[in-house]
Amino acid sequence: MQVSDRFVVLSTLIVFGQLMGIPVVGEAQRQHRAHVHGAGKLNLVQEGSQVHIELELPGMDVAGFEHKARTASQKQAVKDAVTALEQGSALFRMNAEAKCTFDKAEIEVSMMDDDGEGEHGHEGDKHQDDDHHRDEKHAGEVGESHSEFHAEYVFQCASPEKLQQLQVTLFDTFKGAENLQVQFVTARKQGAQRISREVPVIRFD
Repeated sequence: MQVSDRFVVLSTLIVFGQLMGIPVVGEAQRQHRAHVHGAGKLNLVQEGSQVHIELELPGMDVAGFEHKARTASQKQAVKDAVTALEQGSALFRMNAEAKCTFDKAEIEVSMMDDDGEGEHGHEGDKHQDDDHHRDEKHAGEVGESHSEFHAEYVFQCASPEKLQQLQVTLFDTFKGAENLQVQFVTARKQGAQRISREVPVIRFD
């Protein structure tokens, strides 16, 4: 399954949200809601031996501003943030018993001008810069004050039945991030919780 096919993750979460009574924000709705500095969202779905993680962070928390990057320093800040977000193994750590390894990532950012790169892919240690850009309609929906970073990750687990927890270490990378609202579906458990810089661990057992 291609990491860019986010509908696998989102459709599972929608079913999960309906069962649990948890509201799940769709793609269109997501573009219009107000962003809260320091707060992001993380969705996790385990499918067999694969773990899919979807991450959404406000631009302010990642790059230090939330409007379109205009100056050279702002554009560099966005590129540096994308590079950091591509390092899935540095941002997420699962318990060793599950033997999970980072497979690939896809990063989308709505903060670059038309001549900037809006979508990036990363597979293992091989970096790929896709020449795709968000379309004008989407850019218009996002607006100057609602820019964000959206990332999707795939991990492969040799012992998925032993997956017990996920430690989110991105708080060490992005000092502006303070907490994440989490929704997850694993073979063991499904639920929702909020994690923070002080308590950055999601437990599935």
